[in-house]
Amino acid sequence: MRGVVGSSPHIAGKATSERLRQVLVATSERLRQVLVATSERLRQVLVATSERLRQVLVCVQRLGARRGTGTPKNYYVFE
Repeated sequence: MRGVVGSSPHIAGKATSERLRQVLVATSERLRQVLVATSERLRQVLVATSERLRQVLVCVQRLGARRGTGTPKNYYVFE
């Protein structure tokens, strides 16, 4: 930094690179937190969706059994 007594460009450059390093570390940590939260939310949605699908398929099976037709064609039940 010119015109400031006792300062040098080398020291100012080190301070800038240290600040940049801190910003990058904080940003990468925040991104990691967002990714973890997003993947957990996605897992919850997938579990809820598969459970709901299971319930629907069981209901379809029961309806078919009441009518004496069994499981309707093209319906698959995954255990």
